[in-house]
Amino acid sequence: MAVKGDPDAANGDVKVKGTTKFGKIYAAVANQTGKDDGSFIITYDGERVDKNATPEELGFEEEECLDVHIAQVGGAPSAAC
Repeated sequence: MAVKGDPDAANGDVKVKGTTKFGKIYAAVANQTGKDDGSFIITYDGERVDKNATPEELGFEEEECLDVHIAQVGGAPSAAC
């Protein structure tokens, strides 16, 4: 499985068994990026991948590409006049 992401996200190949829960992949991405696993999402074909799902349950083939999206935090508060 290939994991591709935003410039601040993880990129690379991950080898997992079909029965491995995506929670382990979330943990690996969090470790690689130094971010909390709640600060990003992993998607496949535009759909969010649940941490409790497995590649086998989702019908993944041997080589699939996942996307990592890092949440943006910030913005200026509106000023009261």
